[in-house]
Amino acid sequence: MADKTKESYTCEDCHYHGTNHNHKEGERKSLLISLIVTGIIMLLEIFGGFISDSLALISDAGHMFTHFLALLISFLAIYFAARPSDSKKTYGYYRLEILAALFNGIFVILVSLYIMYQAYLRFITPHEVASLEMLVIAIIGLVANLVVAFLLHGHSHHDLNVKSAFVHVIGDTVSSVGVIIAAIIIYFTGLNQIDAIASFLIALIIIFWGYKLIRDSVNILLETAPAHIDIEQLRKRLIKSNKQVKDAHDIHIWELTTGSYCLSAHIVMNDCRLSDANRLIAGLSRFLHDEYGIEHSTLQLECDGGR
Repeated sequence: MADKTKESYTCEDCHYHGTNHNHKEGERKSLLISLIVTGIIMLLEIFGGFISDSLALISDAGHMFTHFLALLISFLAIYFAARPSDSKKTYGYYRLEILAALFNGIFVILVSLYIMYQAYLRFITPHEVASLEMLVIAIIGLVANLVVAFLLHGHSHHDLNVKSAFVHVIGDTVSSVGVIIAAIIIYFTGLNQIDAIASFLIALIIIFWGYKLIRDSVNILLETAPAHIDIEQLRKRLIKSNKQVKDAHDIHIWELTTGSYCLSAHIVMNDCRLSDANRLIAGLSRFLHDEYGIEHSTLQLECDGGR
């Protein structure tokens, strides 16, 4: 990111006012359609897995379930973002997304461990798999994943919440390809153990996604500073952004919910009129938003030498 000059964030018309949660209607519609398609295919894979006796297909349904939850979380995040805060929940309902993500991460890991145990039993005592039915349903699942990925791709460039869901869908697409390969091998070779191996590998993928979900959720709940923001670099750029700023300290940055960042800091400045102080706060808030995506900033001003 290129540094702005000291005058860039001091203009009188720079009135940035905190949080900005104007999610586009197109993102909500794309997520809703993707949610419906993913849910239908997930149920189809569960049904097909029992019909074909394919643990790999059921495992892929479990993998798709994790992404169904990711899509649901993203959709609910946009839905609840439109709800106003109140005197009790001054930040609104954004942390519901994080609590749901933490629960989902724990749940899918437990499901994955059970799938791995069943895969071990299947490998020791192979079950005959209806590979043709398994193949057809897996192909349908792959097509559905590609449709969902297409719907989300356009919005994933500028919305971190949608981008997270998009990455989940890409992972599920890879999983579907694995089931298709396993079905083809079983169809031509009759090696039913391939079904157990494929389901075991898919379960490992689910555990990986579940671990990331838990890690990210815990980091947000602990109000850990976002990994991509260097606080010391931000402090230096904050001082450089305006000639009235002499120093900045007690900087705290945390993530309210996925992709929504908050900051509080003490700003040391020269003594000035109240109107100049208001313009300074507006300019610094605008800088933090434009350069770091920080939507809500609380800045406490101090006179140079007065702290």
